[in-house]
Amino acid sequence: MTPRSVRLIACDMDGTLLGADGLVSARNGAALAAARDAGIAVAVATGRSHQTALRRLGDATAIEWAICSNGALEMEVATRRTTRVDPLPAAVVDDVVAELAALDGVAYAWEDVELGLRCSPEFLRRHPSIESVVVDEVPAPTYPSGPQIKIMVSLADRVRLAAVEAVSPLLPDGVEVATSGSLFTELTAHGVDKAFGVAHLADRLGIDRSEVLAFGDNHNDVPMLRWAGTAVAMGNADPTALAVTTERTLRHDEDGVAAYVEAVLDRKPGGDDLDPATILP
Repeated sequence: MTPRSVRLIACDMDGTLLGADGLVSARNGAALAAARDAGIAVAVATGRSHQTALRRLGDATAIEWAICSNGALEMEVATRRTTRVDPLPAAVVDDVVAELAALDGVAYAWEDVELGLRCSPEFLRRHPSIESVVVDEVPAPTYPSGPQIKIMVSLADRVRLAAVEAVSPLLPDGVEVATSGSLFTELTAHGVDKAFGVAHLADRLGIDRSEVLAFGDNHNDVPMLRWAGTAVAMGNADPTALAVTTERTLRHDEDGVAAYVEAVLDRKPGGDDLDPATILP
């Protein structure tokens, strides 16, 4: 890969772009700025809501686009303008709640199209670190209703992939289910995942999938990593992400995104392999 063959970088946030402090490091920010200056579009693709994603990005001004909620929402970062949203329809949300009632100890958080990020008291008790939950202005019900950007499902006795396996057979046809490494699972509309979100942005920018460089570390990154022309797994990646990639970089807390991007930008057209001193074999 040479700089001229990469026209879009799509980067997961947690466990990928963000460091151990949950923020974009100076080195990662500088590497993405150099990529932008080289004419490469820069986007994050995250399971986070746009509210919490933008907070974590801070002053990383090189990031032009935020694909949030596992592909369900796209935002122009500089203007905070939502350019696309593909929610779960209200009827599907009702079906999800009815079907998952069969599971013991189910609790919900959700991204309401109108009200933003909400959660039930039980979900908040289990996951107190969830951010930007409006619980004091408008009392939240115990389950979502109406169109939802994303639904988060917490089970009392199962987490991560085990929870995905428990939830999946009960979902209405076409509802997407994933986990980002959090203890809960995440539901989006039919066909809506990170690959959908990045593909939509690439199409709007006139960029072919072969020109997309994607970074990820977890289960919800798998569709994007499978789709992108070049897919890179972090040194701390989950086995599900490692299984669909051949390219590797350093850990998220070692500025692995920067190490790979720097090596790509330093290569001459038709140049040498990536530097083995900075990129994992």
